[in-house]
Amino acid sequence: MTESPAIIGRYHVARLIAHGGMGTLYLARDPSMDRLIAIKLLREGFEDDEMRERFAREARATGRLRHPNIVTVFDVGEHENRPFIAMEYVPGETLEQLIRRRARVTIAEKLAILEDLCAALHHAHGAGIVHRDIKPANVMLEDVSNTLKVLDFGIAHAGESGLTNAGEMVGTLNYMSPEQIAGDNVDHRTDVYAVGVLAYELLAYRKAFPGTIQDGALFRILHSVPEPLDTIVADLDPGIAPIVESAMAREPALRYQDMERLRQDLAEVRSHLVERGGGEFPSVSLDPESETIIGPAEGSPTAQSPTPRNATRAHPLSGSRGSSAIRRGTSASSARARLPSSGVRGAIKEMTDAEAPQAAGAGSPRRRKVLVTLVATAAALILVLSVSYIGIGSWGSRPTLPVQTPVAPPQPAPPAALPTPTTPRPQKDQGDDRRMLDEHLRSIRTTARRQTAAG
Repeated sequence: MTESPAIIGRYHVARLIAHGGMGTLYLARDPSMDRLIAIKLLREGFEDDEMRERFAREARATGRLRHPNIVTVFDVGEHENRPFIAMEYVPGETLEQLIRRRARVTIAEKLAILEDLCAALHHAHGAGIVHRDIKPANVMLEDVSNTLKVLDFGIAHAGESGLTNAGEMVGTLNYMSPEQIAGDNVDHRTDVYAVGVLAYELLAYRKAFPGTIQDGALFRILHSVPEPLDTIVADLDPGIAPIVESAMAREPALRYQDMERLRQDLAEVRSHLVERGGGEFPSVSLDPESETIIGPAEGSPTAQSPTPRNATRAHPLSGSRGSSAIRRGTSASSARARLPSSGVRGAIKEMTDAEAPQAAGAGSPRRRKVLVTLVATAAALILVLSVSYIGIGSWGSRPTLPVQTPVAPPQPAPPAALPTPTTPRPQKDQGDDRRMLDEHLRSIRTTARRQTAAG
């Protein structure tokens, strides 16, 4: 592998970020502005005229656009006879990474992401530029501000067919429109189609048209429709699926005719969700053909804290340029923006921890009630036994003396107090008194057991 250059143009290279299809991306520092930038350098072996023209086209297309949701180009130049583009550095993750890890993001937050994407592309279309390669890997979410950024206008053009001069398709198969695959002339509606396919994948966490040419993906794009969204995503708002289906219509004339109308419809549905407290996390059925991605164990070096995206905005979008960053908020829904880094076990633990205080709080009064009942019952038993013992002893030892009326105890008398004898009782009645006492004690015990069982 070729070592990273130390300097590209006037920029000091810090490290390699990634290798792309036709370029290598580096993190570098601009010494004159003292800021980090990203440099895209055409890879070795791609110096033919067509690739150089495509590279220059990206610089021209992106350089003409000024929008908060489109990466900014600062400079262009050449390094060892290879062109490079110096552009805004966006630390964060792509939608492809977010989808792959099945991040916990509410439906309202996903719609907000799609609104920003529509706003960015509407601005590009207004400048006569069609992206032609919209896919999750070309859309980033910035770490700090959570601002969406559209990347890679490398094959962007206006009024050009979906084929290169050599007859090769340009774009990424799973997100290409039917007319782009067929090599027909494409316009901004091919981006509308790609946004619809991306929206399907973001909402369902599975591709609308998975696979490769070898296993029939091209045929599925041209002749079939994906599984309905509302059969994959439980309790999906009924207004969402028709929007996505319209954007993905096979015929361009049946799609949304501009990005702004698509953005407005998405914003309207999201507004209704927010009004209804739309912080629900969708329940998505797993794609049997896809892998389930489990996050690293909690506490591991690779575990990261969630970066929430708030579904509400301080300044709603308006017009073709009215896109504002999605800011992090303090709402309950924004605090749960991602799947726990501990994966399935962590999710189960969180649910258990959340339910434990509620169960303890609900059971405490019940336990206190049973305890009080047992204490009261025990006190009554002691009182009855004491009184009975004194009464029986006096009847047996001094039958010829009258028994004095006992002083009332400080506690409430038991439910059925023994009668106070006023005349001497014959010795033969003592057995009857004992039987009455035993029956009374059994009655109290039975009552106590029933109260304990009933709670």
